Amino acid sequence: MRRLQALVAVTIAILLGATWPLWSAPRDFPAVPLLAFAIAAPQWMDGGALGAMCCGLVLVLASVFAVERRAAASRTSTDLDALWPELRRAGWILFLVAALGLIVLNQQRCQPWLWQAVLLAVLFSTQDARSTLHAARLIVLSIYAFSAAGKLDASFLQSHGPALVDGLLHNVNRSLPAHGTVRTVTAALLPLGEMLAAAALAFPWSRRIGLWVSAGMHLALMAALGPGGLNHKPGVLVWNAFFLAQNALLFSAAADIPLEFGEARAGNAGSISAKPPETITALPKCGKQAAMASVMALAAVLPFAEWYDRLDPWLGWSLYASRPPRLQFFVDEQSVARLPDGLRPFVEPPAPLERWRRVRIDRWSLAATSAPISPQIRFQLGVVLSIADRATLHDDLRVVVESSADRRTGRRSVREIIGANALREFAATFHFNVRPRPSPHQGD
Repeated sequence: MRRLQALVAVTIAILLGATWPLWSAPRDFPAVPLLAFAIAAPQWMDGGALGAMCCGLVLVLASVFAVERRAAASRTSTDLDALWPELRRAGWILFLVAALGLIVLNQQRCQPWLWQAVLLAVLFSTQDARSTLHAARLIVLSIYAFSAAGKLDASFLQSHGPALVDGLLHNVNRSLPAHGTVRTVTAALLPLGEMLAAAALAFPWSRRIGLWVSAGMHLALMAALGPGGLNHKPGVLVWNAFFLAQNALLFSAAADIPLEFGEARAGNAGSISAKPPETITALPKCGKQAAMASVMALAAVLPFAEWYDRLDPWLGWSLYASRPPRLQFFVDEQSVARLPDGLRPFVEPPAPLERWRRVRIDRWSLAATSAPISPQIRFQLGVVLSIADRATLHDDLRVVVESSADRRTGRRSVREIIGANALREFAATFHFNVRPRPSPHQGD
């Protein structure tokens, strides 16, 4: 488990660097808190929470390095060695608190890779090695299964699925037919591959097959999304590479003989700790059981709520799916000049005989934060409200909200909202916060 913890910590650090503008209180792209009380939070709180998160990762990596170095040197254990597991546990707790704080300050930070890391941090800080192994495996299976289920619909087979396959084929200068059965069937192979990987990894006798299937799937995604394909941001490639290493650690035959967080193999002269799993941390048994139940519920039960539009898509492991609700933002052609400077390059030309021009806030997010925009309508409404305030938009804005696509037909119901006042009334119907934090450029 030490290697898994080190892998998770290093991957988080790399992903933080790849999406740095998202975490360092972006000054251009709007921040929409999860809870209303955080709207007035000063900008220094973002920096403080980010610093605490980084400190937690440093503690984890320092502890892992110290234990591995002593084990490699086969040194006799000392009383000081018993502190390393507790230091690692403290690092994960610090990371966990800081990560949740950063999400409260800005919903967009709840990227799927961070949500997985949050669940793993709960395990690393409360559970013994064997329990962590089984729970971490279940998280992976849940990600694959719910991600596949989110793609098995008409909308994906007509849009995102073929686009991903075209990205893969672009590496060899090929593309799918514009229409026809081949296009649909090829797109369906993506969720079927995820489902096959989940099923094979679930059983010891088929895990070797599951490892090969999942490795092929992630390598194909990296090719489809990489520079030779759709040329997405580096973060998505890093997360796919993480899955390659993570699955090798979790599902290989050697993983079924887990080591305790701070111990070496039994009988090794460099044994660091002989404590039983239950005494590694001071958390009582009931606390450990509650933590485990919470992780299992969040990872494998709560995602069902996303099927009924009661949960944010990323929390339901709806990855690369096209079924979730969509929002399109339009501005009157005469008002484009009042938009923020960084946003204007992402305003599309108007349709013939139309005065409305579409504003691609999704592309603005990628340019300004190096991270994809949250697919949650609530967050995107907050972004539009921030733009309306900064550009003093009134009846010169238009928002089109499309419902989740019907799984069989791909059809959506559409709601059109014109004017900032009508948009604020619609935003007030959400349970969680929609209002953005004040922009440093307010009034520009």
